[in-house]
Parts: sequence; structure tokens; C-alpha cells
Amino acid sequence: MTYTVQQIADWFIASSRAELRLDDLAEPLTKMKLQKLLYFAQGINLAIHNQRLFDSDFYAFAHGPITREIQQRYTGKDLPEFSAKVTEQREYALANNYDEVSKNEAVTEVLSFVWQEYSGYTAAKLRNLSHIPNGPWASVYRRDEKWIKMSDQTIGQFFKKNVVEWD
Repeated sequence: MTYTVQQIADWFIASSRAELRLDDLAEPLTKMKLQKLLYFAQGINLAIHNQRLFDSDFYAFAHGPITREIQQRYTGKDLPEFSAKVTEQREYALANNYDEVSKNEAVTEVLSFVWQEYSGYTAAKLRNLSHIPNGPWASVYRRDEKWIKMSDQTIGQFFKKNVVEWD
């Protein structure tokens, strides 16, 4: 099953919100960090299951891979879900999307792996990981161009060869 990018983003946002409640030293997600977690999740899912986790393409921007939907929905650096002004409707949507995605064991396994492996890194560290020479981002990024589409096939092959050890 393929999800929307917002459903998967909400899974990460809900996970971060839960962590913040449990750990006084935890930091909320930023837009850049969320974009990179989505990239790693999509790449790992492509490598393991040979299919998209969510319905959005990635584009090569200066700070790494991004999805159009998340880039346009969140205009600032910080995500509004971490402010005190989160609406009840948004709280419900976060919980509903988290629950819906969590029903799929294979997807939960991928997302949990990405969260455990990468959520402790800063956005800058994740950006650097996404900029690996000869990686999917580096192979298409051009400094003066925007919205350069990255190939699912290239992303999946890269993650299969360099990230995933799956038998």
C-alpha cells in the first residue's frame, strides 16, 4: 500500500511529539530534518520492497532531497505541530495518520528503523548524509536549477547497495 507523504510525515511528527513528552532534552523536528527522514524512509522502502512508501517525488535542492508537498506545506524552518497552538483537528489528524500507517507491519518496520537510526542526528548531519558523492542527490543536483527530479530507481539502487543489509 502506498501512503500520502503527509501520512508518513505525520508518523514522524507524532513520534517526535511523543519523544518530546518523554525526554526533556529531545528537540522537535525541523522541516529539513523531516524532509531527510522522509528521503531515508522512501529509499529504504524502495530498496527492501521495491516500491514507493508514499506518493511523492524527491527533488534535488541545495540542502538535499525534498518533496514538493512538504516544502510547500511548511513554509518556515520550524513545524507548527510543535507550537502550543496546535488545533484539535490537527491533533486528530496526526493521531489518525499515525494509527493508519502503524497498521502495516512492513511499513512500521521501515519507519521505526529510520527513526531509531536517524532521528538522533541533526538536520545538518542528515543533509550531509544525503549529499554523499555519487549518491542520488549528487548525481542530479545543479546549483542554479530547482525542482530537479530524482529517480526512484536510482534512489532504490543506492539504498540497496549502500544502506540496507536485508536478506
